[in-house]
Amino acid sequence: MAELAALHNKNISLEKVNIGPGSMTFSGIARTPDAVPNWLSGFESSTFLSGQRFLSFSLTENERKLTEFVVSSARQGE
Repeated sequence: MAELAALHNKNISLEKVNIGPGSMTFSGIARTPDAVPNWLSGFESSTFLSGQRFLSFSLTENERKLTEFVVSSARQGE
């Protein structure tokens, strides 16, 4: 969790983090859609998160015009 905290991005608000055997999922709110891939690109500098493959990625705009996202290393439905 310390590495995840070190990757803090002022445009990302994580609401849920789920790390289990062989998978991880992050969900939250982004101020802009491009904040999510920019935040994920920082994972390459992390020992724990570097090389992680994300198989499911979704962005939607909510009623407040903020981007809701879910990024997961598990396929949807798994």
